[in-house]
This record gives sequence, C-alpha cells and structure tokens, in this order.
Amino acid sequence: MQRRKRVEVQADLSLVAERLGRWRQDRKRGERIPAALWGEAVELAGRYGVNRTAQTLGLDYYHLKKRVKEKTSPLTGPRESVADVRFEELPASPFASPLECVIQFENSGGARLRIEWRGSTAPDVAALGRDFWGTG
Repeated sequence: MQRRKRVEVQADLSLVAERLGRWRQDRKRGERIPAALWGEAVELAGRYGVNRTAQTLGLDYYHLKKRVKEKTSPLTGPRESVADVRFEELPASPFASPLECVIQFENSGGARLRIEWRGSTAPDVAALGRDFWGTG
C-alpha cells in the first residue's frame, strides 16, 4: 500500500516537474513561470507539502509558500480577485430580535449608572461614561 501511494505521488510531481523542465528549456531570459504551472505547483503543495514540492520541482520554497498562502487562508478560505468580488445588501430578517444591551458603570464611591437600550442604534456610551466619572 505504501509503495503504491509513493509511486502515485512521484507520478504527480514528476509530471509537473517534466512540464516545468520543458518550459525552462524553451523560455526566454527573464520570462516568468506561467500561471498555469504555478497553479499546478500550488495544488501539489497543498497535497504533498511546500518543502517536498519546491524541492522536486526546483522552485523557490518561499515563493511557493507565498502563493499557497495567497490561494487559501484559514480565516477567509479561497481568495478571489478584486474584479470577482460582489457585494449585495441583504434585508434584515423579520425574525431577528431587536438588539438589547445593558451596561452598568460603578465608581469607587459606590455610585452606579445603568444603561439599557433596545434597537439598532446605541447611545454614546463613552460620553456617558466620561460624564459619569467626571472626566468629560
């Protein structure tokens, strides 16, 4: 089983390494690696790791790592180009409950200020706090 898996891995990497080798022979000085080849390298790095892929394909580790990060971010998922991004305004759900919040201030003298509100607009809590503590 392990041997078969290793042969498949080598086949994937070898195929792209071969394409890169042909491109390197035919390229003109200063020409950049085509986006399609970078895309294949990034995909392989996702499967087999950046180090192994960079070594096998003869690519710079840090350039490949940067491209892998650009393609996918753990917080945002796959990234899109700015031209592909579309924003749409969604109407508020009729089932959403209105915002409810309670904030309570207390100073060292024992005085308290309790602020309660409902709805989507909040009072200027910072200004109320400054007034309460006498710093405003």
